[in-house]
Amino acid sequence: MLRPGMRPVVPILSVLLALPAVAAAQPAPQQQAPQQQAPQQQAPQQQAPQQQAPQQQAPQQQAPQPQAPQQASPGDAAQQPAAQPSAPAPQPAGPPPVLVLTVSDERSAPFAQGIRNTVGRGLDPLVVRRPTRPLTDEAQIAELAACEEPACVGAIVARNGAIAGVVIRTSQRNRRSPVVVRIELIDPVSGAPRLEPVEASLEGDAIENPGPMLDPLVASLAPGLPRPPPRTSLLIAVNVDDAEVVVDDQSAGQAPLAPMEIEPGRHTVQVSRPGFLVQRRQVDVPRGDMARVDFDLEPDPDTAAREAEALAAAGGGEGGGDTPWYLQWYTLAGAGAVLVGAVVIIAIAASGGDDNPSGIPVPPIN
Repeated sequence: MLRPGMRPVVPILSVLLALPAVAAAQPAPQQQAPQQQAPQQQAPQQQAPQQQAPQQQAPQQQAPQPQAPQQASPGDAAQQPAAQPSAPAPQPAGPPPVLVLTVSDERSAPFAQGIRNTVGRGLDPLVVRRPTRPLTDEAQIAELAACEEPACVGAIVARNGAIAGVVIRTSQRNRRSPVVVRIELIDPVSGAPRLEPVEASLEGDAIENPGPMLDPLVASLAPGLPRPPPRTSLLIAVNVDDAEVVVDDQSAGQAPLAPMEIEPGRHTVQVSRPGFLVQRRQVDVPRGDMARVDFDLEPDPDTAAREAEALAAAGGGEGGGDTPWYLQWYTLAGAGAVLVGAVVIIAIAASGGDDNPSGIPVPPIN
């Protein structure tokens, strides 16, 4: 039991006794404070995913790679005009052709091909040294049907590399009406007519067999057809006669040859003859001109050696060499001795001796 006078002292003592405990307890939280800050030091580690975010964005930087095929699209677009049917077709080597174009309405379309073939056959003998070619491209035929101006038709003729165009237009009002055929000869580019158009009406059997009606119309186009192209020829000259000449793997005969007509362009010529070296070369022949190529054949060394050996073998014996056997010294000496002996024998036989007065006198041999 505390005395009454000591009661005020007890709270003071309690406070004093508790101070050390409080002092001891306060440093512990201060030392643990860095431990609580450790997560703050690790915060940069938590931000590492944020630094790796650019790596996640790498696919975004690679996004242009899938677009590489799109970069090739301009090249593909550049090729699109070449794929269009209306683009000019590659032209074969040779003089420009005469193009045959056909435009038909719906009713006369079944007869258009036969009419076109008939006109083409009539043009063949009139167009000299150049081909006639029909227009068969469907896109260009549709474009031709839509043309309303001559220049539109002339552009199609020029696009196909033709020197002139023969336009055939067919029409039929109804099934019982005649098929009207109109033929016109035009220039390329401008489409201007070279002659007045000609026209015929086909009825009955003439529709199936239009030749008798159309042939005179086609023949009337002759004055307006383009002139024949100049002749293109090649002259092959060889220094040895009877040499075999081959042009483009086809025999052209034996030299000497006259100038031959040939297509313009590059050709291969080969010349050969037994005992000579074969020569082969290429020659460019310009259009409308005459080209000349000269061959100077040289003897074959192997053939000359074989002939020399055969000649030497024909001489025979020692010392034969290049001198024939009948010119060797021993041959000439033997022949001389035989000739002298024969003369002596003939003389003695003819004289008949000294006792025969009718014989031929022989002078004495001293």
